[in-house]
This record gives sequence, C-alpha cells and structure tokens, in this order.
Amino acid sequence: MTNGSLVFLIDSEITINGRSESGERGVAKVGATAQKIGPEYNLPKGTSFSQKTFSQDVLEVVAEKPFTGGVKKEVKTVSRDDISTIRKKITAKINSSSEDVLGANTDSNLIVLKDSISSKTKKETLSAEIGEESKKISGTIKSEISYVALQKNLFKEEIYKKIKESLSSEYEINKNDLEFDIIDSKINDEDLNIEAKINYKYFKDISLSDIAKNSVFKSPAELEKYLENKFEVASVSLASKNSHNLWTPIFQKNIKVELDSQ
Repeated sequence: MTNGSLVFLIDSEITINGRSESGERGVAKVGATAQKIGPEYNLPKGTSFSQKTFSQDVLEVVAEKPFTGGVKKEVKTVSRDDISTIRKKITAKINSSSEDVLGANTDSNLIVLKDSISSKTKKETLSAEIGEESKKISGTIKSEISYVALQKNLFKEEIYKKIKESLSSEYEINKNDLEFDIIDSKINDEDLNIEAKINYKYFKDISLSDIAKNSVFKSPAELEKYLENKFEVASVSLASKNSHNLWTPIFQKNIKVELDSQ
C-alpha cells in the first residue's frame, strides 16, 4: 500500500469479512512497516493509503495509529581503505624522519648509508577498527629502524690504501689532507657498492736529508734548478739569518729543509 511515493508493506496476511446482515462493512486490522527508512515515513493517524495489495472490494485503508520511529542518519564508519591509508601515512612519516633521528643519535664517527635505512613495525595502535563508527582515525606505530653505517676512520684508511696501490712507489699521500663525500650507495644481498667523491694530494716521496746534503753552498738560482730537475720541486723559497748572503750554508748541519705539498 502507498501514500504518494511512500510504500508500506503489511506485516502478515489478513482476512476481511464481507457485509453483515445489518449492512455494516467488514473491518480488519493489520500491522504495516515502511519499505525504507527515513523520517518522511512518520505519518499521522488517519492517513489514507492507496492499495493494490487487497481485493478491489476493499474500499479504504486508513492508519489507525501514527507511524513513528522513522529516522535517517549518515554514519561514517572505518573501512579497510581507511586503515590502509593511515598506515601508509604513518610509515611514510617514519621513513622520512628516520635519517634525522639517526643523525641525532649516532656516533659522529659513523656515516649512515641512506639506501640502507629501513623500518619494521613493532607495535601499532589505531583509534578505531574496521566497521566502527568514527569521523576520523589516528594512530601510532612503534618501529625498529635498521641501517648500515661506515666508520669514517676505517673507510678513510681503505681509501688511502687503494690510492697508494694505484700510485708509483716514489709518490706519497698526505693522509690528513684526504677528504671524501659519499654520493650514492647500493646494497644488494651481501654486496655493498659505494660511490664517493675523493679529494687528496700526492707528492714525490723526497728524503729531506738528501735535499739538505745536495743543497750545500748553492746560489738560489742554482738550488732551485737542481731541486726542480732532481726532485720535481715546484718552487723553492730560501730564508737566511744573513740577509746579505743568500747562498746556502757550507755545512749540511746548518741547513733545515721543509716541504709543503700543494
């Protein structure tokens, strides 16, 4: 039975008697329920209905009591996608801040390789579960961060060894001037590949005593030419207590030699 566009369904089958001997029409009562939910189905007592449910002999269907209890409410519930989204957001936040956290808590002698940083969830706490009524969802995740790090001093020593192997034995490196920056790193199973920018100075390994021995009683021009040819010295600077005599001393013990690698 209907009232406009509103449809109601009877709750059970009924039998309606015909007219009595006195001419009164038969009357029957039956419960009815709205087909859908909503406040628009709350109709007052005395509301008339059109009907196709009953026989055509039924002249009138009227609400003996008001229809009540019809409500419609939009409820936001937590879906599986909501849970997945919040997990992804929290995990992304953890991953993006892991490097800063490690930087503040690791030994200054360690270099953390960015490609090696990973996190593993140890405990998860969410404000709601799938199917629960909630307009928003939040959560916390406790994670364990793992990473691979290099010890600066040991890595520098390895770089020094590799450079020494590549140079002729007559050349030396000033280890204190050796600097490096990690540009990229790749970790595959147990293999570690590191790309680094390395700055270093190398120079010919010169015996200071040999220079002093061969510098006895020479003029500045003569000494400079000799050192350039013999030891590949780029430039020579002389200092003497006697400003009027720039010739080198005649005794080796009075000669002091200092080298500077540029």
